[in-house]
Amino acid sequence: MALGLKGGFALSESGLSADVAISLGAALALASAFGVSPGNGALLMVLAASASYIVVPAVVRHAIPEANPSLHFGMSLGLMFPLNILVGIPACVKVAQRVLS
Repeated sequence: MALGLKGGFALSESGLSADVAISLGAALALASAFGVSPGNGALLMVLAASASYIVVPAVVRHAIPEANPSLHFGMSLGLMFPLNILVGIPACVKVAQRVLS
């Protein structure tokens, strides 16, 4: 659950924030509305929660030109990615199985 590191510069904003919870809930609601399988619903939840991995590095590069990209890439991948693999994805799978089965 990307519980994203927000580009590596806001540790206090990392984890299951309100934005991530809304993304997870919206993904689960869409999966339920369209009748997708629990596996596909879990994948949609993981992708929705992981948007910060995709968006933040590009935004930071343009918004803060003097920012060190190796810091926010390294922090988001080095700290949060293993946590997401060990905790976030299994949690999304369990929730999707419980709700969509």
